[in-house]
Amino acid sequence: MKKPWLIAGLLGAASCLDVLPERARHGKLADAVPGWRAKGHGQRARAFIYHAPLDHFNSSNTGTMPVRYWVDDDCHRKGGPVFVSMGGEAGAGPSDCGDREYRYGAAALSVEHRFYGESLPDVEAPLSTEYLRFLTVEQNAADTAAIVQQLQRRLNTTQAVAFGGSYSGGTCAWFRQKYPEVVTGCVSSSGVVNTAFEFPEFDTRVYEAVQSPPSDCARRYQLSTAAFERKFANGEGDAVKRLFNAANMIGTKMGDSDFFYGYTDALQQLDQYGNKKALCNGLAELPEGASDDDRIQNIQGIIEAQYGANFVNGCFYDSECLRKTVTAAGGGIGDKQWRWQKCTQVAYLQSAPERNALRSSKYLTLETLVAQCSYVFDMSPAQIRKGNADFTSAHWGKLASEGSNIFFLNFSDDPWQVWSYRPKRQKTVVANETSRRCPSRPDVRGVDVSGVAPPPPPPPRGGARA
Repeated sequence: MKKPWLIAGLLGAASCLDVLPERARHGKLADAVPGWRAKGHGQRARAFIYHAPLDHFNSSNTGTMPVRYWVDDDCHRKGGPVFVSMGGEAGAGPSDCGDREYRYGAAALSVEHRFYGESLPDVEAPLSTEYLRFLTVEQNAADTAAIVQQLQRRLNTTQAVAFGGSYSGGTCAWFRQKYPEVVTGCVSSSGVVNTAFEFPEFDTRVYEAVQSPPSDCARRYQLSTAAFERKFANGEGDAVKRLFNAANMIGTKMGDSDFFYGYTDALQQLDQYGNKKALCNGLAELPEGASDDDRIQNIQGIIEAQYGANFVNGCFYDSECLRKTVTAAGGGIGDKQWRWQKCTQVAYLQSAPERNALRSSKYLTLETLVAQCSYVFDMSPAQIRKGNADFTSAHWGKLASEGSNIFFLNFSDDPWQVWSYRPKRQKTVVANETSRRCPSRPDVRGVDVSGVAPPPPPPPRGGARA
């Protein structure tokens, strides 16, 4: 019988699990976000490839694809668990056995999400719709279960605890829900488990975050949004796009909504990744009566300083680029892959809310965001809505009623916390809240950790594992 590993016992080792998008790694934001660089990791972990079925749920499909994973069992002790770093929407890499693994006598396992990094079908066009249909949350969970079970058999253990943040925090919880016989529990940091088709609350949460402590940051942001809308209404949108190095969005079918999505995402990610101060301080540099040109140049300067000069023109925001892309580079966020997952399962389409909107209520409506999906992937709006509805009904309801031994960490400024889980049930617990998404010390006051079995005492460290 499995030991009652309850996840609260692991919270002291919880850390920032965010994946900073590759497109966001070229400016000051990358220096302000802790933990994503993973310096010094992976020196001892060994790399492996799992030849996964292309379709775990159709035995007549005999195709396979490589899924990379890394193992460091240097800290593992007899009967100790496997600590699983869940793959997310980016290329993954190795994780060494660290203090957390040493304390619990655990092996460190890092799994790359299928279709990201180098875990791609070995075909000429792996990102064509013909193959992307095998990029699902369910297929990824089945990959991870198979890899964990292989390692458990080799180490002669039945214990495993999964860790993830943001999207991989969601997959961590769904993995525990779907395969409770494989994974004993989950620590989900900002885990977005309640999938929503429309997500205007994202903008609302950013509005509230930049108002705390009290300031006029939100009002200044709204003045800038109005300046952009006036420029486009006056036929000057092409000049604005050129200012942001986004000439690739001039004259394209979705170019205007693509541009508004790109520059808005840049600004609101500053709050998401705990650096709202850079946004608000930048907006405060303008005088009260600034012109529209001044406001737009101010936004361009904030984005270039935080991300580099080529954020808005990237493929993730360019529907034409996404539509044409059928191959992938090995690292960073998978632009087309993540948009596929948003359009077919997890959505979170970030439209402007009805009240106090920061983003444009003209260019970022639910209809325009669905139109982007339809154009890129040649799907009807009805197909897009059905895919998300089917996924939500299959996972969210069951997680709410059946999920157990999952610990959710939510952070007060994180706009994604709206779709994390705030349970009333005792088997799933939530820690609230710190002021930013990647805290150094998660606040777990009020969490009942009674009955948590302490880890076995570690052997003397000696000099080898200082």
